[in-house]
Amino acid sequence: MAPAKKEKINGVSFVAARDSINDVHINPVLNLNANYAAIMPFGFIRDLKHPDIIYNTDRQWFGETRKGAKQYIETLKKNISKLW
Repeated sequence: MAPAKKEKINGVSFVAARDSINDVHINPVLNLNANYAAIMPFGFIRDLKHPDIIYNTDRQWFGETRKGAKQYIETLKKNISKLW
């Protein structure tokens, strides 16, 4: 059995923005020949005595929310797959 081919990972950290993303945001990632992107939704705690994680609120930027992370993932996946 032949050894598995190892794919080189060219990854970026894609920081959340206020709004949804489009080609303007994706093209720089493609220009780097990135084939992976880390999407980082945001959560926080208000009080160490009550460390409940607060996330997915109306006061967060779109890219920090569950809906935003999903849109980023779907858009990046669609566009990055064009390269590979």
